[in-house]
Amino acid sequence: MKTYLSTFRNRESAVQLFKLVFIGGFNTVLTFAIFNVFLFLGVRASISSAIAWTLTIFTAYYLNRRWTFGLRSGASGMETGRFFAVNAAAFIVTAGALEFGEWVLDGLSTLEANLIQLAMAGFLVFPKLAAYRDAVFRVNASDSA
Repeated sequence: MKTYLSTFRNRESAVQLFKLVFIGGFNTVLTFAIFNVFLFLGVRASISSAIAWTLTIFTAYYLNRRWTFGLRSGASGMETGRFFAVNAAAFIVTAGALEFGEWVLDGLSTLEANLIQLAMAGFLVFPKLAAYRDAVFRVNASDSA
């Protein structure tokens, strides 16, 4: 495990992390906007999150593939499937946290739902970077642009 973690301690990984956070920030703002529109319309928080996720996942895939990992060609159905699987797992964790919040607090205010959504986005940054690099795009830090 220690050896694996050391693969993230280099300039390329730092640049990938910066790009991932930047794209994630953009995507999070877009997701939050869509999420809050549906909350405003009275849709349950976990369902609002699912709708927002579905509408923004394509942007995340394209930007991370092209900019974060510098891949211009060679996209495959398997790669796309792995990206969606990683993000579906992250979504399930986030939706679970929202549902847990709904249960514990007997409903969530808009602020509480947004704070949970934001906390989960931050919590999942590093696991997603690792999954994108090693399982989805299969780019070693030293191979990336």
